[in-house]
Amino acid sequence: MQWPIPAGTTLAGTTVSLSPLDPDTDSEALFACLDHDQVWAFVPVQRPRSATDLHALFSARRTLSNWQQWTVRLAREYKGLAPGTIVGTTSYTNVSPADARLEIGGTFYTPQIWGSIVNPECKLLLMRLAFEALNVGRAEIRTDTRNTRSQLAITRLGAVYEGTQRRYARRPDGTVRDTVLFSIIAEEWATVEHNLTERITRAIAKESLGQDHGGASAGAGKPHPCLGGFLPDGRGSEMPARCPAG
Repeated sequence: MQWPIPAGTTLAGTTVSLSPLDPDTDSEALFACLDHDQVWAFVPVQRPRSATDLHALFSARRTLSNWQQWTVRLAREYKGLAPGTIVGTTSYTNVSPADARLEIGGTFYTPQIWGSIVNPECKLLLMRLAFEALNVGRAEIRTDTRNTRSQLAITRLGAVYEGTQRRYARRPDGTVRDTVLFSIIAEEWATVEHNLTERITRAIAKESLGQDHGGASAGAGKPHPCLGGFLPDGRGSEMPARCPAG
């Protein structure tokens, strides 16, 4: 596995572009777009109350050799937002070069683009770089058991549910978090890439025909077939080992 990523690496898609996050230049715009209670509801860090707080968080993470933070910008006009608008951030985390493994996490988007093609395209770009350029063998994605919206989004990416890590972390309020673990491995990447590319292409085609009704995920408002019925703590019951949905 190649690590760290080459200096100056940027990732360009149809709707978004990703560039290495610079706390000095990006923190104010990121704070403005992420300053919503729901953005920070399920993450294991205290909600920043100012751009200065967010700058400190990003600066601390920038010193970690096993992290790479990205700033997400729009590459075109989308959802009423101008090209170049910062809409969120995402990261490679817990990178283990010796094991050819990394995690995609630290992901926050402005609620204005939730349920749109922004997250699928970001994940497509990050996984393409990981599997095709960095020679990663395994990419992991984790989320809080209570965050059913995130679990739905992850399964729709084509990631495989591997289990629930009990008592995995402490939340900022002191409660104990169980964490749902998903992964995609190198042998699955070709299929995942094909399905994600097709999904994004279909969404853009519908948008051009005026059929985009807010970008909500298919099946929003009901349990995803791969999550089964939701348990009180947010975990899915009868979750299959592999999700057949795209």
